[in-house]
This record gives sequence, C-alpha cells and structure tokens, in this order.
Amino acid sequence: MKTNTPTKGELQEIRPTNPSIYPVTIRPIRILSIGFAIISLWACGQSQLADNTERAELVRHQYRDYLKLLGDIPSVTPREAHQLSMRDSVVLIDARTRKEQQISMIPGAVSAQDFDENPGEDIRSKKLLVYCTIGYRSGIRVKHYCSSGLDAYNIEGGILGWLHDGLPVEDTDNILTRKIHVYGEDWDLAPLDYKSVY
Repeated sequence: MKTNTPTKGELQEIRPTNPSIYPVTIRPIRILSIGFAIISLWACGQSQLADNTERAELVRHQYRDYLKLLGDIPSVTPREAHQLSMRDSVVLIDARTRKEQQISMIPGAVSAQDFDENPGEDIRSKKLLVYCTIGYRSGIRVKHYCSSGLDAYNIEGGILGWLHDGLPVEDTDNILTRKIHVYGEDWDLAPLDYKSVY
C-alpha cells in the first residue's frame, strides 16, 4: 500500500536539477520587494501633510472620533475658550503630562495635577476649560468634573485646535513660543510654523 508521503527518491525527482534557475525565479521577487520598499519610503515622505488647512481638518476629525468614545460632553471652541479665559470666573486647565507642559502651555493655564490638589475657593462658581493635545484626555477629565457637579468644558481640538485658530502658547518662563509637545508621532498635526516635540 502506497502512502501519500513522498519518498526521498520522489523528492529528488521533483527538485530542479539545474540550480542556476533559482536566481532567475528569485530575481523578480527581489525586484518587486525593492520596488515596494521605494514606494513605501516615498509614501512616508508624502505623509507629512502639505498645509495647515489639511492638518487643522485632521485635528477636527480626530476630535470628532474621540467624542464617539467619550459620549456627550460640554465643549467650547478654541476661540470661545480664548474669549472666556479673559474672565476671572474661568480656570484654564491643562490635562497633559508635566513633560508636555514643560514645552508650552496655553497662557494662564494651570496643570490638572495642581488644580486637583488645590482647586481654590468658590470652585463651584467657576467655569473650567480643559484641554490636552486634541481632546481625549481632557474629555475624560471634563466628564469627571461634571459628574462632581462642576461647570466644565472640553476645548475642541485641544491645544492643537488652539494653535490652528492662531492662538498663542507660552513656555515655562511665560514667553511666547513656537514649540509644542504633540504627545506622539500620530498627533504631529501642529501648524507648520511650530516645532513639534514628542
């Protein structure tokens, strides 16, 4: 009875007797691989977005995607936040990490860590405007603050939305800067005249 497993002799019969055909069959695969590598490198170079309009639209799109995860939360546009921030009854809160805040912050903002440790007096009479890079981390904080009975709002598009609306950021010495920490490469959507750090 014959089994389906080939014998050693049968295997030698199906092997090509001329090894010089291997380079011929491998060469097209190598050429295709090199071609794909070149196309991939070109595409990576093209992934740097060409203009600020496209970058701003991607920030808005990512923020809308985050809202699907966060659910219904109160929010304000960066322009509205800027106008509101001039009032004494408003607290701007930066929900990003200390490392991100060391690069730049919205003028007048306090870190979420500092605010949570010392919210100050009459906090229930204040409007809290919270931001992060685009709005997810700040959205989580806004939900928490609202569930605690506070009047909190997420800044749409976060600090990137703020920058795309032409609004300023400061470094730790309160000097206007063109550097921004964008959290990571996937969030590198700052206006082109800003230096992104991550």
